[in-house]
Amino acid sequence: MYISSIKIGSITPSAANETDRFQWTSTVARYTRIRRDQFDLTIDRATEVSWLENLQWIVLEAGWVPEAHYRSANQTS
Repeated sequence: MYISSIKIGSITPSAANETDRFQWTSTVARYTRIRRDQFDLTIDRATEVSWLENLQWIVLEAGWVPEAHYRSANQTS
């Protein structure tokens, strides 16, 4: 089972500033909650299929993305 069926990379910001970071992390959090709801998954089940810990999933849905992940997603080729 896969929770995501689209590539999130297309929504990454063009400039790494706090406004872009907030918008990007909010979008990721909203998308994560929507997809979990669409699959009718509890947080416990979502963490099982994603290999994340419960706390990691909860903070992801709250809009927290580690700085390193944000920077790597924001890099252009």
